[in-house]
Amino acid sequence: MGICEFGVITKADGSARYITDKSDAICAVYGPIEVKLSKELIDRSSIEVQVYPKSGNTGPPERLVETIIRTTLDSVVLTKYYPRSAISVIVQLKHDFDLSCVLNSVCLALLDAAIPMKTMFSAISVSKSDLDNSCLNDSTMNFVLDRNYKVLTSYSNGIWKEDELKLALTFATKKAESIFEFYKSSIERKLLKEERS
Repeated sequence: MGICEFGVITKADGSARYITDKSDAICAVYGPIEVKLSKELIDRSSIEVQVYPKSGNTGPPERLVETIIRTTLDSVVLTKYYPRSAISVIVQLKHDFDLSCVLNSVCLALLDAAIPMKTMFSAISVSKSDLDNSCLNDSTMNFVLDRNYKVLTSYSNGIWKEDELKLALTFATKKAESIFEFYKSSIERKLLKEERS
């Protein structure tokens, strides 16, 4: 499933490191914080996202990931509670890129920061080879599902037929169940550790 560490960045309001066999991402959440007058929204907080690769400068791939994260967070974070402020989300990749690992680290960091959300979310990457071992196509479909297993965001790489998408969503839903259980056990361990200290 993965490994989760909370509080890895001590100066952040919340942070989490999520490690899988494919990737490793650290997310820090700051906020709500003050924003410049030009970026201030009267009725809600704005969400700022920055993604940094494991090495080198940020480029178009990181900008795309920032957009996917922002779109997801706009639909789950209760921004109306913090008007005229910002919630800043910063992700640092420590290993190869995997969108689901990044998004899961973001959810865990938001939970650590106690940012109010309508629902938790889990991200799952499904490749065609996950659905058919004989498939040599490396197309990937990424789903972000809420706690009721409804799709919040999706992003595909490659060509998918309608029946393949349905199979991928079924596969993702099953994986999401175990990810939500992982979140629960990780948070329970965190709270138990805090209680003891």
